[in-house]
Amino acid sequence: MMDFQFTVVELPDIQVAGMTVETNMEKAMIDCPALWHNFGPRICSELANCAEISKTGESYGISKMIDENRFTYWAAVQTTRINTLPDDFKTMTIPAGLYVKGTVPSLEKLGEALTAMYMQWPQSQTDYQIDMQGVSLELYGINWQPNDPLEIYAQVIKQS
Repeated sequence: MMDFQFTVVELPDIQVAGMTVETNMEKAMIDCPALWHNFGPRICSELANCAEISKTGESYGISKMIDENRFTYWAAVQTTRINTLPDDFKTMTIPAGLYVKGTVPSLEKLGEALTAMYMQWPQSQTDYQIDMQGVSLELYGINWQPNDPLEIYAQVIKQS
């Protein structure tokens, strides 16, 4: 298995707007890319007309577990000011706090990197544990392509 490097970082609150889907571990590889396929073209056309999109051009894939198998997944962009959103768009705030961060060399390695983050990294830790009730993020750069690197984050709790 490829080695991934993880560090703990502090993130501020991040306001985002986007689209969501409720899925499960079995259907995620179909549902999440389909959501991006629908959302991507609408960022510049519809969302740019009703929200002030971050100048960085970054986009976020955001996951929040519902139970052990099901989760809500967001395709979103950072926003600073929102007017009226299309009906199927929602807003959320990524909570400020501590996150474990890793860099993934390409989309092809995302599953491997997530396994390393959730299964291997916690075993090496005495100071932090992953907050399974928290959010996890994928951060895609401007004009991102599947062979480009991306960053992954998961909320952590400092152990006392």
